[in-house]
Amino acid sequence: MTEKSEITNKEYVVEDCVFFRNIYQISKYIHWGALPVDIFTGSDGKLVFAFTKETHEKFRERWLSCKRDVS
Repeated sequence: MTEKSEITNKEYVVEDCVFFRNIYQISKYIHWGALPVDIFTGSDGKLVFAFTKETHEKFRERWLSCKRDVS
């Protein structure tokens, strides 16, 4: 299913994306150069950031390493 972001104005395929609510993870991804394809509020009123699966794969190991360092 294709969506068009009201925030970024980008069209994206929902199945090709991952969706995060963890603001720490989101901020790391953005700091490392990732750009979300969409930002919206979930049914719980919290912000949700959508990134492509390709972007997630690019930063996944880095995130897991960073996450281990915080624990």
